[in-house]
Amino acid sequence: MYIWYLSLYEPLPLNGKNVRKMRTGWICDALLEAENQVELWVPGFDHLSHKNFRNKSSFESIDKSFSIQYLKGLDYKSDTSIRRFFHNRFLASEFLKVAKARTKLPDLIITQIPSLELAYAATKFAKTKNIPSIVDIRDLWPDIYKRLLPDFMKWTYKILFFKEIIKLKAILNNCNEIIAISTNYLNWAKKYCKKNLSNKNVFYIGYCSKDISKSNEKRWNSFLSKRSIDKDRKFIIFSGTFCNSYDLSPIVKALNIINEKKKQYHFLLAGEGDLPEDTFRDLKNCEDVSLLGWLDKTDLALCLSHSDIGLAPYASDAMMSLPNKFFEYMAYNLPIISSLRSEMANIIESKKLGFNYLSNSPRSLSNAISKLYSPESDIKAIKESIKREYSNNFDGIKIYKDLTNFVQSIYLENTQKY
Repeated sequence: MYIWYLSLYEPLPLNGKNVRKMRTGWICDALLEAENQVELWVPGFDHLSHKNFRNKSSFESIDKSFSIQYLKGLDYKSDTSIRRFFHNRFLASEFLKVAKARTKLPDLIITQIPSLELAYAATKFAKTKNIPSIVDIRDLWPDIYKRLLPDFMKWTYKILFFKEIIKLKAILNNCNEIIAISTNYLNWAKKYCKKNLSNKNVFYIGYCSKDISKSNEKRWNSFLSKRSIDKDRKFIIFSGTFCNSYDLSPIVKALNIINEKKKQYHFLLAGEGDLPEDTFRDLKNCEDVSLLGWLDKTDLALCLSHSDIGLAPYASDAMMSLPNKFFEYMAYNLPIISSLRSEMANIIESKKLGFNYLSNSPRSLSNAISKLYSPESDIKAIKESIKREYSNNFDGIKIYKDLTNFVQSIYLENTQKY
């Protein structure tokens, strides 16, 4: 089977970059292992660094089964810039331009939400060419815009974004099948389409066990030494883009509470982005916090394999359900401290994988951390529960093998119609 796979925002290990694979990379691997031919369509623009690495649309053949089609886009300097909207529209237009010029068309197209623009172009193109298409729900667009509106203006959402809602409905109704990264996201899709969707359409992000790196004490000691970090601490790690989806403001005050009697915990914060000035200042000036910047996959794996707790510090209005961090922390057998009020919170509590806390509350955060190592908490039992849940439900190798079988069944089902 010849497949076009369209991905927009996910960082990929392209051009020799030492970037860890995520959902897109793992899906491509699974499809290739099942002896499919995969063509990955991506922007020639890096969403994280906000820089173009391809100035025009171009094609690159990696080997006989895998190729990449880069699409020219517009650059933008900020994730909230209006140019990001025009970038998405330009990218969709470029996709149609390149796709219509192709003489060999795919047997199936997989696209994602976000973005609406590219997914709309892909599903419309697929329908006109009688090509089966699958939409992967990765984020709740355009509902994500709700959080940008003040409470007194929430009622205007459907008025302000009615065109995007119409486009979303067209995408979900034009495609042949919908998959989602969580049950909550699938239920969200049900509200906008007429398809009969069930739990078989849910494929968690997971984390591929073959990508888990083992600890390396010599490299770890060198890593800490270069940054003047005391190795005799319990390390709490967070890695991600610093943006308004996360709330890092309680960290320093929470540390002051739990480290008051003894310097026990140290936060490792890996990533970059925009933080409120006072939050950035507090974190930078705190000796129990290390701002590490972006780490390549080797150093990030090193930190994960030597950390004691995985932090998921989401803002109170964050709309994620089961994000990457949940699976990555579980893969490294890290108890999870999370402020996300979603499917993730329910699983953490019901399966005893860690503790939830209230966003923007230093006291709640410090209590959650302290609970893990309190006499009432069995840290060994928590880690055993994490290991069991990961192995049974969240190992990416199993997830993406099942997803590949699902994709192939959709192709066979639809070829019989024509």
